[in-house]
Amino acid sequence: MSRLVKNILWLNMAVVAVLTFVYADLMVSPGHVITGHKDIQGDCFACHTLFVGATDSKCIECHKVKDIGIRTTRGAVMFKDLGKVPVAFHQKLPEQECVACHSDHAGIAIYRARFKFSHALLDGETRKDCVACHAKPQDKIHEKASTKCSQCHTDEKWKPATFKHELLAAADLAQCTSCHQASTPKDKLHETSSKKCGLCHLTDKWKPVDFKHEKLPRADLEQCGACHTAHKPKDKVHEKASDKCGLCHLTEKWKPATFKHDLLPKAELEQCASCHKKPTDKLHQSASEKCGQCHVTEKWKPAIFKHEALPRAELRQCVNCHANKAPNDERHRAASKRCGNCHYTNRWEPAKRRDVDPLGARSTAPANGGGGWFGGNGGDDD
Repeated sequence: MSRLVKNILWLNMAVVAVLTFVYADLMVSPGHVITGHKDIQGDCFACHTLFVGATDSKCIECHKVKDIGIRTTRGAVMFKDLGKVPVAFHQKLPEQECVACHSDHAGIAIYRARFKFSHALLDGETRKDCVACHAKPQDKIHEKASTKCSQCHTDEKWKPATFKHELLAAADLAQCTSCHQASTPKDKLHETSSKKCGLCHLTDKWKPVDFKHEKLPRADLEQCGACHTAHKPKDKVHEKASDKCGLCHLTEKWKPATFKHDLLPKAELEQCASCHKKPTDKLHQSASEKCGQCHVTEKWKPAIFKHEALPRAELRQCVNCHANKAPNDERHRAASKRCGNCHYTNRWEPAKRRDVDPLGARSTAPANGGGGWFGGNGGDDD
C-alpha cells in the first residue's frame, strides 16, 4: 500500500473521530432522547461519560434521589393534591443502575426496548403499600376495606387480583354473595335458593361450580331432573322415562351415565335392541332381537358371544361367523371348513391344534381326555 493511500485513510479516520466528538448526537446517537431530556438533545456528555457511557453519578447530578417522584429537577412539586404525597420508593430501592429501568433515549419505535418495572426491587414495607402508587378500587366491596391490600390479596400481580379466601372465617366463607353479587346465577334454580352458597357448593373456587350432591337426601338425589331439566336427554328412550333418574342410573356422576342393568327383569335384559342400536352387519341381519340368546348381557362392549349355546355341529363351523378372520395360508386353503376337525374351538386365539393322523382324516383326543366342546373324538360327523 502506497504512502499516499495510508495518509488518506488516516486522515479519514481522524475526521470521523472529530465528528463523533463534535456531533455525537448525529454520529452515534441511538435515536431521539425522551421528552424530559429534549433540552439537552445535542449535549451527549450531559449524561454520558467518555468510554464509559451513562452512569448513575451523571443521573443524580440532576435527579436528586430524595426528590425523585416528588419534585422536578427544577424543584417544582410534581403533584397537585398537596394532601397526598406519592410514595418515594426510589429512596428505598437497593443499589441499582438507573438504566436498569430507565432510558434517556426514546430510540426508533421498532427497536425500542420495553422496560417492565419489577416490584422485587422494592423493600418489603413499600411493596405492601400498594395504594401509594395504585388507585384503590372504588366499588362497594372496597369502600371499607383496609389500604393494606396484602391482607386480602397476594402481591404477585395487580391483575388478576387473587383473593385469599382462606383468611375468611368459615361463616363468611359461605356468604359468597356478599362479594360476588354480580356473579350470582340468575337462573330459575337459584331464584329461591339460600344466599349461603356453601350449603350446596364447595367454596374453594368460584369456577368450576362443584355441587355437594352428598348433602342431598337420598330421595332428592334420584330427582336429577329437578335441577338438570335442561340436561335431560331428548331421545326416544327417555321420552316416557321417569323423572327419577336414580331408578335406572347411578347418581354419582352426570357423565358418563351408568345404567343399572341389574335392575331389569331377566326377560327385558335380553332385549338389548330396545335401547341399543342393533348391529347392521351381515351376521346380525337375520339374528333374533333377543341379544341375550347369543351374547352375555353384562356389557355392550366388548360383545361376548355365548358359544356354548350353539349346537355341537354348528360350533365346528367357525368360518360361518369368523370368515374374515379365517387363515389364508397354503395349509388352510385346502383344509376343511370344519375348524373343529383340527383345532379346539373353546377359543379363537390362541388356536390350539388337536392331534391329527397323517392322512388328516381322523383326530385323536389329547392325553388328558379333554376335547374342547367336542369331547374326546373330533372326527367328521359325515
